[in-house]
Amino acid sequence: MSDIVERLRGVAHTYDEHGMHSEIELEAAAEIERLRAAMHDLAGHVWRGDWDKLKPETRELLGEKA
Repeated sequence: MSDIVERLRGVAHTYDEHGMHSEIELEAAAEIERLRAAMHDLAGHVWRGDWDKLKPETRELLGEKA
């Protein structure tokens, strides 16, 4: 999985007229990081007996190997 946060903060993306990162890119990167942290926090409260009820994509994002 490519890391969108790194790509949003990378040097090869949109800059404003002053050569600074576009504010929306930086806000998007920060929001993605907050959502990822919340997802990992919530996952810590899922009972292991219910873990298999999560979508495979969710388990993969949480680091479970297929």
